[in-house]
Amino acid sequence: MVKRYFKIVRGFNEEDYIPIDETELEKAIYAHMTGKPAVFENGSINGSQISIVRPDFVRAMGWNRGYKPISAEYGEIEAEVGKRYIGIIGLAKERVQKYISENTLHLIGTQPLQIETTKIHTQGPTSLAELLSKKDI
Repeated sequence: MVKRYFKIVRGFNEEDYIPIDETELEKAIYAHMTGKPAVFENGSINGSQISIVRPDFVRAMGWNRGYKPISAEYGEIEAEVGKRYIGIIGLAKERVQKYISENTLHLIGTQPLQIETTKIHTQGPTSLAELLSKKDI
């Protein structure tokens, strides 16, 4: 499985962030929500200083730290890595809220973050041959 990368942003300058991967995302969300301090592989921070936790698309694309994508590259980002990030921060937030409400904080970061995708089967044609053989197309 390909890792997802995130930034714990703590200021306004380009380099005011701590890089993390998805294994530390729930811990970052918990620190942000509660304002409590947290220690990560690449640094530590008081949760009250976190301004945002967001995807690090530059790292995900394999580009150098500090690189600023040009507008034309955002389509490339979306095509190559964007879909892997849809809903993942929301899932982490929901889990953290659940851990807080159930007093099970020891579970933070113990489960892989995967968005459940369900395939819905329609009553219509199911194969290319069936689609091509339909007279009303």
